[in-house]
Amino acid sequence: MKKLASILLASFVLASSTAFAQFSAGMSGAGLESAVKAQMAAGKSAADIAAAALAAGVNAGALTTALLVSGASPDAAIQAVIRAGGNVNAVVTAAINAGVAPDTVERAAVAAGAPPGQVQGAIVSATAVALSGQGLATGLGVSAAAGGGGSASSR
Repeated sequence: MKKLASILLASFVLASSTAFAQFSAGMSGAGLESAVKAQMAAGKSAADIAAAALAAGVNAGALTTALLVSGASPDAAIQAVIRAGGNVNAVVTAAINAGVAPDTVERAAVAAGAPPGQVQGAIVSATAVALSGQGLATGLGVSAAAGGGGSASSR
């Protein structure tokens, strides 16, 4: 019986180390996406992947992006990373930047146990940054000039 238990433990350790072996601290971009896709192809859940990646030191935002790009549903990706201990602000920002609707991000993050106020604040911050990056933060169009009805002509 002891021998069987030892064999099972060794098998478990080997299987676990394979999941961790693909992730390393500072991993991002194509390497992280490739590791996530390999884990998904091996049948690992978003929760398993998030736990292994975060334990290896992968950034929560980069992991969220990799899960979304690799085909995980927004709900599954957001919930998995937050439940595994990922930084809520990083997860929310990554999801918003990946094009996930704010209401979906909020629902998933709160369902994962994140404080609603923190989630709402992170969504506001992520949305403001996204808008300012597109030159929309002022709300003024090209033809808005001091004194009223500006013109786009350059006479």
